[in-house]
Amino acid sequence: MKIDASAFAKFDVTRWLDCRTPYRLAGWFTWSPPILSDKSDDTMLGRSRFERLGFLLGLIGLLSAMGSWLLPRDARGDEAKDHISYSIAHVSSAGTYAYVAGKWGIVRISVTNPTSEPVEVLAASYFEDEPTLQYGRRVWIPAMSRLQAWHSILLPPKSSRGPDRFEFRTLVMDASRQREVLIRSDSGALQFDGILRACEGKLVTGVIGRLGTSTDADAMAPLDLVQSSQLFSIRNGHMTSLTDRLLPAGEECLQTLDQLVIADDRVINDGVGLAAIRRWLFGGGTLWVMLDQTDPLVLERLLGDESLCQVVDRVGLTTVRLEMKSPNGNIASETHDHERPVEFVRMLTSEVEVACTVDGWPAAFWKNCGEGRLLVTTLAPNGWMRARTAADNATVPRLGQSASQRDQRPVPRDGQQAEQPTPASSAESSAASRSPTAAESQETLRQARFIPLGAMREIALDFFRPRPEPRLTKVTLEPLVQEYVGYSIPARWQVIGLLLGFSGLVAVSGLWMWRRRRLELLGVISPVLALTVSGLLVWLGWQQRQSIPAAVASVQFVRAVSGTDDVRVEGVAGLFSPDSGVVTAASNHGGWLMPDMTGLEGTTRRMVWNDLDEWQWENLPESAGLMHATLQQSTTAPERMEAHATFGPEGLTGRLHAPAAHEPTDAMLATRDGRIGVELRDDGTFVARSNAVFTAEQFLAADLLSDEQHRRQRTLIQLLNDPQRRDYPAEPQLLFWSKPWNLGFQFAQNRQSLGSALVAVPLKLERPPTGTEVSLAAPLLPYRETVGPDENGSHGLWDYRNREWQQKSLPTATWLRFQIPRVLLPVAVQRGRLTVQVTGPIVQLEIAGHRRNQNDVVPIKSWSDPVGTVSLEITDPEVLQVAADGGLLLRVSAGDPKLLDQATLTPDRDAKLSYWRIESLALELYVKTTEAN
Repeated sequence: MKIDASAFAKFDVTRWLDCRTPYRLAGWFTWSPPILSDKSDDTMLGRSRFERLGFLLGLIGLLSAMGSWLLPRDARGDEAKDHISYSIAHVSSAGTYAYVAGKWGIVRISVTNPTSEPVEVLAASYFEDEPTLQYGRRVWIPAMSRLQAWHSILLPPKSSRGPDRFEFRTLVMDASRQREVLIRSDSGALQFDGILRACEGKLVTGVIGRLGTSTDADAMAPLDLVQSSQLFSIRNGHMTSLTDRLLPAGEECLQTLDQLVIADDRVINDGVGLAAIRRWLFGGGTLWVMLDQTDPLVLERLLGDESLCQVVDRVGLTTVRLEMKSPNGNIASETHDHERPVEFVRMLTSEVEVACTVDGWPAAFWKNCGEGRLLVTTLAPNGWMRARTAADNATVPRLGQSASQRDQRPVPRDGQQAEQPTPASSAESSAASRSPTAAESQETLRQARFIPLGAMREIALDFFRPRPEPRLTKVTLEPLVQEYVGYSIPARWQVIGLLLGFSGLVAVSGLWMWRRRRLELLGVISPVLALTVSGLLVWLGWQQRQSIPAAVASVQFVRAVSGTDDVRVEGVAGLFSPDSGVVTAASNHGGWLMPDMTGLEGTTRRMVWNDLDEWQWENLPESAGLMHATLQQSTTAPERMEAHATFGPEGLTGRLHAPAAHEPTDAMLATRDGRIGVELRDDGTFVARSNAVFTAEQFLAADLLSDEQHRRQRTLIQLLNDPQRRDYPAEPQLLFWSKPWNLGFQFAQNRQSLGSALVAVPLKLERPPTGTEVSLAAPLLPYRETVGPDENGSHGLWDYRNREWQQKSLPTATWLRFQIPRVLLPVAVQRGRLTVQVTGPIVQLEIAGHRRNQNDVVPIKSWSDPVGTVSLEITDPEVLQVAADGGLLLRVSAGDPKLLDQATLTPDRDAKLSYWRIESLALELYVKTTEAN
């Protein structure tokens, strides 16, 4: 309420009191007492009483105003602050508008300051199930203004109100005072209650679409495509729209999303939000950019120097023919006509995985981005889906088929196409839902207004996948942190000396008491001596513990974001303190540090954000010993960290650009298919020789490992040899170890820094000049099963996803397609060396090749009853011919052929089977670069 001071100046009290004899009070106004007539009647008497009552009320108001004016200024300021009105204070969901138990999210707080002075307030939120763990934001509000603020909040692992209902409360406090003072709203409330709905057990997909409430078909098309594709791919999906003009500023605010779709240009001018999306993507997210809905500048600012695509033009198509090529070589296509032209962005791409084409131009392609994947579509949404018809409500595609069945369709010969014009073809049946029951999924499918075409269903199966968990988990890193922090126990000679002295004193005292005939005193002297020695041992232990200073030990996983200056860091820290106290932990570079709260439920702790990248822990108790904490940081490095390498006769040679202060050691080159030792020099140059390939059990080049290297080896095993996740790294990475990185976390000054950091830098491969002889080691030649020229398809002998060979009992033959790095093409293969390790009674092992000019299969080498490791030199240039895309075919046949004939003629179910397995297979090639045709 705004008060007009001029109204007081114009107010004449004398007229209101009808006074006759004027008097002045403090020079403000005048008044006169009333004079009554002797003949006044009852009316006049009532008027007199009323005037007296009015006079008394006016006098009381005047004295109150004078008292307020005469109060000291500081007292008036404190009183005003106590009565600040926050009736418009509101707490609500924000950011992604989706929450998941155990993950970060953000809430929005709107606060109003109606006073004429600026104020500083602290808004702190906590959940009903964790009332002593608060997350807050400190803000400064100008006078007569309203402010919106956000702060991050970590949902508890579970809620007592149900898996999808998290009740929270927010307190608003005066932050300008030394002690916390709650501020009431106009209604007298001291807290603001709210509910966050969690997406329990669901994959969450965020959509950045056009702002507004337009129902235009073109504006709704991206949402319709995402919704229909999600419904046909998964049953437990949830779609949320990011409707704020400014996107969440922190990567942790996007942690609830498994997938994100960009179908609007407003992210171009939101640099902070775009940086958060980039870091989320490289941290394991799956991003879909609809290039027909956005400007190509989105990709350029998102990927930086890694944006390897160029727009040629935009055209409208009335007939769209979609073609998809599966990993086993077959090509499926479908053609659809449209009344209205469908927009199509024709562009040139490189170093991407094209998933679908239209007239030879890429319509959808994938790109690996760190731990995440990027999907880019160039065809408008109407080209990927069709309207639902009445026939679709009665006929629902077959359910329950797994994604792996896509590669088990009948396929043609290598390189030939198979026309599949109808949308209800094998492409649709292979892109079936992952629903456990058909009845539940049919009801879900009928909710969609549109039906995605077969090509989009194939793409959607790869897109709608849960976001992977961190590769180096807290369980893995905490034992390593504990090994960095420790204190020594008292020396053995000290303990033995005290015990021997105690025994000697007891013996001498007993002898002396025996001579004095006072042995009964020994019952008093012995306990006193025992207590004395025990006290000395406790004192020595305390001294040893106090000799170890307070420290911060951390094991970090540092990953450079290719093409940008961004760096992502995850890990575990250990805060060691010899005494109890309060933890000092803050940051001015963003990120977060979440200590282990076990045993701290009785103390109110608070994580407060002062700015976008500035936060601190308040009242966080610390007991003597080690406190673990998980950490995450995404920041922009002062200088870009990158590695470049080129091919040569010895292998790879290159240069690492990294901060010299980190002193990299124990470097190696890692791919999905193996590891190579790296010789890293002081000037940053390095060599990865082809003869330095590690064995399957080797992770460091040293023969004798120190304690520090043993810790590093255990970390690398978890990262590179996890049987559940063998997909790291998607691109070649240069790995090395260094000292812990300074992440901007601020602790007490007396804490020393301990630990180590594993740094992963994407390796940029470059082609050498034409005519250069190149040695390609096995880790640079990935292979997978494919369909060969003899129409022999894959038989599951080699599991490409899990990178392991399967155990077999019957004879099996499969074709392997080795992929030469595309950046090196074109090349001429001069010779090769194949090494195979087998176990079990394999009986016969044969390697065959394919002569592309004559289109026939040629046996190269056969072994009878091979044992252990066998090798083969391949020198036939016709067998070593590669396709234009760098593919080289070899056939592997193993097992006893007689068993197949016997099992076919006279199957014996009671016969005992003998199993064999190929443990490893590696190919090393020597090639020469040639000129492009």
